[in-house]
Amino acid sequence: MRDPVQRLHLHCSTVLARAAERAEERAEDDATRATRAARLAAAAGHARCAGLARRAAELEARAAALEARAVAEVRAATAVTAPGPLASVLTPQQLRVARHVAEGLTNREVAAVLALSHRTVDHHLRNVFAALGVRSRVQLVHALALDPRP
Repeated sequence: MRDPVQRLHLHCSTVLARAAERAEERAEDDATRATRAARLAAAAGHARCAGLARRAAELEARAAALEARAVAEVRAATAVTAPGPLASVLTPQQLRVARHVAEGLTNREVAAVLALSHRTVDHHLRNVFAALGVRSRVQLVHALALDPRP
């Protein structure tokens, strides 16, 4: 029998996977409808064909972005952090933010990678700085370099 933490982890993973699938299906349905409408308009020689084709392309891009975000959310929710010096001080999300910042990403780039708001990344980063007693990104890189976990 699994312990309660494992059951909760499995349940959360399942719920997030279902939500990701539903978001992807909705985005694909929108993109499919727009693409079909653009083709029909083009076949009929309709003047709005170019606008519909642009809308189809936008919806396809939105579908791809939603899929990427869903995958990132599932990965973030199911990531297991091994205990270590930094893992005992920082939350898993703070650790992910800190590692991306240490790789040289800006707050906005980290936000895009983790599917968060840049303000949320800023909040996590301020808490990381306070928890580790660092005052700059350079000091953060050095603090992470001392952590034995890769």
